[in-house]
Amino acid sequence: MTQHLNGPIGMTASVRNLVGFTGLALVSAALMGARLSWLLPVASAMTAMTIGSPVNTGFAWDWPVRVDHDYSASVTAFILLLAGAIALLRVGPREVNRDR
Repeated sequence: MTQHLNGPIGMTASVRNLVGFTGLALVSAALMGARLSWLLPVASAMTAMTIGSPVNTGFAWDWPVRVDHDYSASVTAFILLLAGAIALLRVGPREVNRDR
């Protein structure tokens, strides 16, 4: 039996969050290296889930918890993906050289 996401936060929000978290992971990889690329997405998710509002009408800093039809949350997620792609293409993944 297949379950589908429904209600105010459904499939559209899940795709938006995938796009936004991918962008954050790319930015994090460019800034801190591939091993710590999980850090910005997790910090963003925890902050949004703790103090974010799904129906806030201001700047969408809490885009992961916004409802499906929130335009600013979608724009924010796609901007993050674009910024992450640009950062990774310009800088490349940052790796720390280790002594062998």
